[in-house]
Amino acid sequence: MEEERIAGLAPGSLKEGYRVRILVCLLMKGLGCPLKQEEILEIFSREGSVDYFTLVTALSELISTGHLTVDKEDALTLSALGAETAVNLKEAIPLSLRDKVLRAGYAYLEKKRRDNEIKVEIVPHQNGFHVVGTLHEGALTYLSLSFFAPDKEQSERIAKNFYRKADTLYQKLLEDLIG
Repeated sequence: MEEERIAGLAPGSLKEGYRVRILVCLLMKGLGCPLKQEEILEIFSREGSVDYFTLVTALSELISTGHLTVDKEDALTLSALGAETAVNLKEAIPLSLRDKVLRAGYAYLEKKRRDNEIKVEIVPHQNGFHVVGTLHEGALTYLSLSFFAPDKEQSERIAKNFYRKADTLYQKLLEDLIG
């Protein structure tokens, strides 16, 4: 029988500040890239593995102790001390929880990448809607397509599927066109 969540926390979640600080260091080391505080909060909130207030306090303490540094864009970066903490103290966190939070971090970064690379816009038209989907990287546009949909429901379905399948659509089109 599955345990119930208590106060939004999943069973086996962390309540001790020192363990939360270690888990944040492990996440940052595992992802290997700077994150804003809001992004870290979002990653942890997806899993319900840490109480919000405990996490905010842990982030503040990690900054004040030099485990995390803040850059001019307010992004947090793991310092050498933070990386050392992650390596030396990782056993204080159950492997299943480490893996769960790291998977949530990778999923967050993948969604962020997709949001930056794939844009979909639904534009009302006199007889329905135009769905404009674009796949790009930086200033380089790989694919831009416009679809007509007679109603809002179909336009939303097209937009959702373009977002999910833009990479595959681009690859298949190239295969067919290059042949």
